[in-house]
Amino acid sequence: MRFIQSLILPLLINAIPALGFLFGAFGTGNTMLIYWAENLLGGLMVAVRIWLHRRWTQKQGHYRAHVNTMTTTTTRRGGRVTQTRQIRTTFLAEFMLTHLVFTLAHGVFLVFLLFVMRVLPDRQTWLPAIASMAFFQSIALVMDVVTLKYRPFAWVKRLANGALGRMALVHLALIFGVGLAAVIGKNELFFVPFAALKLLVDVGSYFLKSDQQYAPAPSWLANGMNKLKPGHDFAAELEADRQRLLREAELDEQVIPARSASTAKE
Repeated sequence: MRFIQSLILPLLINAIPALGFLFGAFGTGNTMLIYWAENLLGGLMVAVRIWLHRRWTQKQGHYRAHVNTMTTTTTRRGGRVTQTRQIRTTFLAEFMLTHLVFTLAHGVFLVFLLFVMRVLPDRQTWLPAIASMAFFQSIALVMDVVTLKYRPFAWVKRLANGALGRMALVHLALIFGVGLAAVIGKNELFFVPFAALKLLVDVGSYFLKSDQQYAPAPSWLANGMNKLKPGHDFAAELEADRQRLLREAELDEQVIPARSASTAKE
């Protein structure tokens, strides 16, 4: 099943826009829109996985921030006392805020870019392509739902981080790469390397082992950093960060009481 989910389905999803562009069926405008839509749909389906996993497992990792801790500052009259209060958030809210804000903002920019380049998409072309990708993404979602309640929180977190990484790749590539292709006048010089890179990112998880996430930093990295800034023991600092991440990962897998989970803010 993992072979189908992590290798076959990503290959099929990536083949739709890549082959459509290479064989001249889509064109620049349709291809850009299809990649953006795949990114949006993929993020929404990851959010569904996170929500279901939280509902079924009640793992502690779902009820804390993993990127930034939002705070508010309150100053009493007279300016003598300043109190800082942490605002609780959830992993799902953090993921959705990051993914949706950047994706929707990029969608607005993409519409502007398409008008400027005069490569407006054709509904008869992009709609079947997006529907086909959504079909394959739905299959992957259903296959995950079957075993979702048995998955650790670390698996969900890797899935979300992968979605955010692909989002950044698509956004940067379509913004800067398409502009460069427009100047050069040869779109294939951009789309071919981009399609290959995105395919490698999407199927890379199939070849990576889960225990590599918290592996010790290589000695050459610490030695190189020490040479750049003498007097610092970067090996010790990197190891301390690794131990902190391991402790946080262990806490994330703990199950919290249902009453506490119900009072957490969405």
